[in-house]
Amino acid sequence: MESECKTYNIPIELTQQEINIFKVLNNTKQYFNLSCTVRVVGGWVRDKILKKNSHDIDITSEGISGVQFAQYVTQYLQLQGINTKLLTNREQTEHLQTATTTICELPIDFGSPRAEEYKDNSRIPEIRKGSIYEDCIRRDFTINCLFYRIEDGMIEDYTNGYEDLVNKIIRTPIDPIQSFTDDPLRVFRGIRFSAKYGFKIEDNTLNAMTNPTVLRGMNKIKKSRRTPELNNILISSHPSYGFHVFQYCHLLKEILITEESNECNWEMVQLNSVPLMYCCEEVFNSINQVKDDTDMLKHLLLTALCYSFKNDTFLLKKKELPMIPNIIIEGLKFTSKEREKVDNIIEGVNLLNQHNCKCERLYYGRSMLKSKEMWKASIILYCCLNSHFTIPSYPNINFKIQIEPNLLQTVQHHFDLIYQLQLDNIWLITPAINGSQITQLYQTKKGKWVSTAINSLIEYQISNPTYTLESCKEFLLQHQFDKY
Repeated sequence: MESECKTYNIPIELTQQEINIFKVLNNTKQYFNLSCTVRVVGGWVRDKILKKNSHDIDITSEGISGVQFAQYVTQYLQLQGINTKLLTNREQTEHLQTATTTICELPIDFGSPRAEEYKDNSRIPEIRKGSIYEDCIRRDFTINCLFYRIEDGMIEDYTNGYEDLVNKIIRTPIDPIQSFTDDPLRVFRGIRFSAKYGFKIEDNTLNAMTNPTVLRGMNKIKKSRRTPELNNILISSHPSYGFHVFQYCHLLKEILITEESNECNWEMVQLNSVPLMYCCEEVFNSINQVKDDTDMLKHLLLTALCYSFKNDTFLLKKKELPMIPNIIIEGLKFTSKEREKVDNIIEGVNLLNQHNCKCERLYYGRSMLKSKEMWKASIILYCCLNSHFTIPSYPNINFKIQIEPNLLQTVQHHFDLIYQLQLDNIWLITPAINGSQITQLYQTKKGKWVSTAINSLIEYQISNPTYTLESCKEFLLQHQFDKY
């Protein structure tokens, strides 16, 4: 039984480009005397109501197929002297085909209302021609089920999506267990929307995310399909909360696990990872020098998520390898660049934990040579690891962790000292004497010893900021390196 359609006359602020696009669509209808209703669907409607920019305009036409309407639009543009191409997907029957054309320099997708039915063990639905209501309820969440009629600018709502948008609620348009069983990736998308917009996941929807049937269906999703959702959660406005939901839903292991990590202590991961993320996020966002660096925060939180594996290794071809890079590449399916930044942060922390250096410049410098541009992340993680904090078992979008009063001061003290010592770019330092010059200085052949000599020289330069070329030569000649 179809639900009643509510309509809202909400002021939507259109850009000039959007005004021009909708003018083309309306003019096409009038020019060819087409009897159809044209709507924008999905994320664009949501974002415009939230007063956010969106460049993803999806059009659905009722009374004429999406491809047919797109053909008329293309023809109308050509009559106006505007050359544009129409790309169609002809793998489906006419009413299920989609088309794309460019209007006012923006690619616009055209489709028809459709219904979807999922079969067991597949995320790919069977598709048939459907009504506007069926097209609505096939979508993931009510906030994405809204339609914008371009003829009169009215919002159409079959699922109370507008109320959920106003009340900041994430809810499925149909029974959540059925929705998540049909497509388990919707669990990840729901958590992503919640973390991005700061919306509460409605209780029935959240409970469905923990349903055993839903969790068993996670094997339908390739790890690579999850990666964009996980990445978007990490760069959202509430990243730690997002992973708190994964923890609550018993999905942390599902997200991180690899064949090599199956025997790791997953209880420690479940216990420590998310609280550490919350602490790092709170400290990071409280410090002016870093709070706007989204890339650094992402990699700091990724490191905190994986830090429980810091002492774990696995054997590959009789060689012992660290577990964390394996988790990032094979578990999360992130890139080698992301793995490298996490490695740098951890190496920086490891050196900060070595307190046997009496020279402050060298103590920080050694760490920063490893952590490089992520040195601030290393210091924050190092300080948070030495703090104590707790989080509630039930994820709350409004939860704010209570960090120890002196934690921020401690982090800021490290930052201030590094700047006072003028070490903030020390990781870019180069040796005053290169490898060839060192071999000439010793009048001997090159070998592995040259790298040792260069490392020692760089540490000398860090410890002695007023060094000269002559003092560097003198330093090297005072040391005898194993030249074999």
